[in-house]
Amino acid sequence: MTAIGAGDLHSLAVNDASRVVAWGSNNFGQTEVPAVLDSERVTAVAGGVGHSLALTTRYKVVTWGYNGGSGGSLAVPDAVTDQTVTAIAAGDYHSLALTAGGKVFAWGHDERGQTDVPAALDDQVVTAIAAVCRTRWR
Repeated sequence: MTAIGAGDLHSLAVNDASRVVAWGSNNFGQTEVPAVLDSERVTAVAGGVGHSLALTTRYKVVTWGYNGGSGGSLAVPDAVTDQTVTAIAAGDYHSLALTAGGKVFAWGHDERGQTDVPAALDDQVVTAIAAVCRTRWR
């Protein structure tokens, strides 16, 4: 395995052939790796509550799974698709991307401002991003 990621109740990995392997809860299709990735090599994966992301070797973000709620977590913004993305992360219902130029993009559900990237980062070169899914006792 070359990379790993975890969502709320599912897990993701990138195998030695640069392909995504996903397992666990599949209530929203979050472990059904999309066919578009059959022809892509992947470098990173991330998972939210019911959605998953992959970063390809062509620096593009692919998403799948749950897209409900306010804002949706799947639709990668046009501003991101035009960038060279070098890192991805996923929160409960939102996603993040970091570009080669150090710019952070966030999209999805914005209940608590989690997709409102602070203006203070505009003149900074960000080198890493992270997000977490909240822990829920069931």
